[in-house]
Amino acid sequence: VIIPDIGIFTARGKSVEELEAAIKTSGVKKYRDFKVEVTVTKLRSVNVFVFGEVNSPGLYSMSPNSSILSAFYKAGGIKENASLRKIRILRNGKTIEADLYDHLLYGNKASEIKLSEGDTIFVPPTTNTVTVLGAVLRPAIYEVRGKETVKDLIEMAGGSKTSAYTLEIRVKRVSEKGKEIVATSEI
Repeated sequence: VIIPDIGIFTARGKSVEELEAAIKTSGVKKYRDFKVEVTVTKLRSVNVFVFGEVNSPGLYSMSPNSSILSAFYKAGGIKENASLRKIRILRNGKTIEADLYDHLLYGNKASEIKLSEGDTIFVPPTTNTVTVLGAVLRPAIYEVRGKETVKDLIEMAGGSKTSAYTLEIRVKRVSEKGKEIVATSEI
């Protein structure tokens, strides 16, 4: 943005409020009672590549305000075996890893990453999954990372129902040799 007698301002990557503040800071140095109002009239679209475990991989033109979830929608959704916790965004030679569980399970939008021109989104297949069944609010298959505990899994599943007997939780595992191992745990 070029404003004669005040300066040149970069709008890319800034919110409307940040741009207004930058212009106002320079403007009040030159003019008394300087006021500015910034309005966005047209956004340029960004091209984003979406690959991996999505239904229709390819290049998509997106709004610059779009997030990873918008890209998944354009790509026809994700496949059943897609990882939601190890998504990689390749941007300017750097890799950003995204874990969408915070957003999808808890509504935390802080984990949303806005897309930029030339981003490549790669969705790998999931590796470690756990099926949570029984007296929980959201029985489902969950992807686990790191050192998540039984308590963490029950929280992902929305917590236990009031009818749940939480003094004994059964954990079934299948060994590398295919043998079923049953253990009990407490929350």
